[in-house]
Amino acid sequence: MKNKTRDLQLIIILLMFILVSYVVFDWLLPIQTLPAFGVNVIVSVLGSVITIALMMILMQYQMQSEERKEFKTMLFDKKLDLYIQFLEMIFQMDDDNLISEDEVMKVENKVGELALVASEDLIRVCATFIIQLKAYGVLYTRSMTPKQVASYEKNIGNINDFVSLDELVQAIRTDLSVVDGDVSKVLEAFVDMKYDCYKMIKNPNIVD
Repeated sequence: MKNKTRDLQLIIILLMFILVSYVVFDWLLPIQTLPAFGVNVIVSVLGSVITIALMMILMQYQMQSEERKEFKTMLFDKKLDLYIQFLEMIFQMDDDNLISEDEVMKVENKVGELALVASEDLIRVCATFIIQLKAYGVLYTRSMTPKQVASYEKNIGNINDFVSLDELVQAIRTDLSVVDGDVSKVLEAFVDMKYDCYKMIKNPNIVD
């Protein structure tokens, strides 16, 4: 909002200079009885003042533009760092196939930090994700019992609207706005696979 106000102020100042220049050069100077030397002096002074003023306006605008660019870069770096920490906490929570109350509370507190930099849409997704964790202790609908599914649809909504970990990752990607595509289905494919599911890994697993 402040940046838009500054831009508007710069535009107004520039238009005022243009208007003053038009009035002086087009209306006032032609009707004056000053000698040519006097007119040239006035024109030179006004030209110099207008040129300096325009340069100052352009420099100020450029400085503000650089400041905005630097701020956006810093904000992006901070968001990326927080999002990585957030996902690491969730992945670690899921590694042992046991989700405890303490782990859920830590993830919930992390969402409070994300709220400082994340978009409204992402925070909505995170809020739904945390509600699901606190109420049912699962990251995917495949982990829910029929009783849990029934409770979800009674108290929260349609089970098809369940926010899985994969969809949370996709929401974060969308918030960052630097990569295209939906990876939620791709993530689910390998996350769902158990280690050594085909019992083909050697023991000990020595590789070249």
